[in-house]
Amino acid sequence: MVMNMDALQNDRSYTYADYASWNTDARYELIDGAAYMMAGASETHQRTSRRLTKQLDGFLDGKPCELFYAPFDVCLNAAGDDDATVVQPDIMVVCDRSKLDGKRCNGAPDMIIEIVSPSTSGRDRLLKFNKYLQAGVREYWIVDPDGGTVTVHLLTDDGYLTSAYGDADIIDVHVLPGCRINMKDVFDGFFKPLTRVAALPAFLMLILFFGVCADLSAQSAKTGKKPVSPVIQEIEIYNEARSWFSKGEDMIETDMENSDEQAEMFRKAIEIMPDFFEARYNLGLIYINQSKMKNAAEEFEAVLRLEPDFNPDIYYLLGAAHSGAGNPEKAIDALETGLRRKPEDMGMLRSLGYLQIQTSRDDAAIDTLQRVLESNPIDVAARVDLALLYHKKDEIEKAEDEYKEALTIGPENFTARYNLGLIYARQRKMAEAAGEFDRARAIEPENAELLERLGDVRTFLNQHVLAAEAYQAAINYNGDAKLLLPKLGFSLVGDGRILAAIEVLKEAVELDAKNSDSWYLLGDLYSDSGKSGEAIDSYRKSLELRPDQKEVRLNLGVLYAENEMYAEAMTELRHAVALDSKYATAWSNIALVAERLENDEEAISAHERLISLGEGTAYNHFHLGVLYAKNNQEDQSIDAFAKAIELEPEKYREILKNELRNVHSVLDSVRFQKRFTSLLTP
Repeated sequence: MVMNMDALQNDRSYTYADYASWNTDARYELIDGAAYMMAGASETHQRTSRRLTKQLDGFLDGKPCELFYAPFDVCLNAAGDDDATVVQPDIMVVCDRSKLDGKRCNGAPDMIIEIVSPSTSGRDRLLKFNKYLQAGVREYWIVDPDGGTVTVHLLTDDGYLTSAYGDADIIDVHVLPGCRINMKDVFDGFFKPLTRVAALPAFLMLILFFGVCADLSAQSAKTGKKPVSPVIQEIEIYNEARSWFSKGEDMIETDMENSDEQAEMFRKAIEIMPDFFEARYNLGLIYINQSKMKNAAEEFEAVLRLEPDFNPDIYYLLGAAHSGAGNPEKAIDALETGLRRKPEDMGMLRSLGYLQIQTSRDDAAIDTLQRVLESNPIDVAARVDLALLYHKKDEIEKAEDEYKEALTIGPENFTARYNLGLIYARQRKMAEAAGEFDRARAIEPENAELLERLGDVRTFLNQHVLAAEAYQAAINYNGDAKLLLPKLGFSLVGDGRILAAIEVLKEAVELDAKNSDSWYLLGDLYSDSGKSGEAIDSYRKSLELRPDQKEVRLNLGVLYAENEMYAEAMTELRHAVALDSKYATAWSNIALVAERLENDEEAISAHERLISLGEGTAYNHFHLGVLYAKNNQEDQSIDAFAKAIELEPEKYREILKNELRNVHSVLDSVRFQKRFTSLLTP
């Protein structure tokens, strides 16, 4: 048994058997046989671990996987007492309970979370990264509470796929489907007041030690009174300000942290010594945590006036304060200044890109996001933002490429899936669009906007059953029923479910009585169902809303004619051709209705119009012949009959012969003319 840990030899390889024999309060890990002492956990570390554990444990309740946290040994190589790599992850999830033997985990956990500190960052990011990869840890998170970042490594056939997240992101746990960790709840309150102690200015120390005593003696000799040196006054001012500053510091990690009382301590320090920039910085942090962004910006700007070489990270805070106060231009200026001092700061770059997008500085935002991706090509969020900018600028090919690249890195990114689907739909690649929308639906199954788009694409593909299902789902998930019910009704019609479609459209017009399309489609359905009265009412309501619908005019006119309401029919059909003078179907129906009304002149005009449009048939020529004969226009009549017989000789010769058997006929004006009788024989 090793009693004195100083006896550990750097050149010896240790195993779990050795490790288990050590009698010490210190904690160690073994990596490839080398012993590493573990640092004690800080308050921030403990708070981070507790908050992560709370979210994970709540999800795992009643599920087969189990959560463990340090100190709990993991023999990564599953070699038992001979294992040379033994770690104590901060948090881990084990789904294969056969790996647990009551005192340790033998083999790789399914998920490991390490909470880094400055002393462990290198080990966690390099040594443990490689060991976890080799052992087959499926998901490895590195949580940095000081930086407010999370790096997630997901095991693939090609190694770890890495994604980076910030302090306000919600992160999916891939080994636990459905589990999502809200990092805002984990990192909440981690903007801490600065705890650096302001040193006594050097010039005050020099004067105090070399000049004050002589000065005091000289003044005492002249006045006989105890003088007050200006230097002494300055020291007293400093000490009083420092006293208030210390009181504010003492509230860190207590219930008074970020309170008005703590802010008042720092304000008093500033009132006494206005150039106390450390107090101003701390006060600015409190204001940020209190969402008093304008006040925070004022304090941070004062710090930079007093101390231009202050830590450049302050520009990130200044940018956040200006942005929160509604001054995006000033926020951009702050971040650009910070980046001149710290060009590779990802936090400032990402924030700058966001603000440039927010203020429609699209070209600048593109440049910024490209810089982000140069440093971190697998930053999915930055790549999706870049794709969205290209999409907005209508640079579709570039947008498509970026969406695809983002999905290669992060296949579960909804925004990339959805927008790639929109691009395919725009390109009329409807099958591809439907595929992307289906995959996006698997990520966000209750997204009503997506479901509507999916329904639209399925409708275009004549997949009416699937379209109706998508529209109904969109309605169920609080989509805009005014827009969705008419689309659902159309899909039901396409699927042949007429009665169901009628009920849906009745609901649609009850919800939105000003939707002319719904009334139009409802009129068609009533008409097809033999409900003429309801159909007429529906068509009329549609036309009250939009009088310029030639198709509705035509359908209403035909319906009137079928119900022998010829005058009303003619009115609607005339409206239709007034809207479109080349509307052949309307002209054809005008000819029929005019004949019913014995309005020969309008019937002739309608037939002639159809023929001039190139839509004339043997029927139209024959009826023109009859109308011309009836009105004693013999030559035009014979010409029209000749054209009808040319197109359909047997049919119209037989009709003419049968008509001539009548003693009195509409053909009396031409029946004895040689040109006419010659038409009756082949």
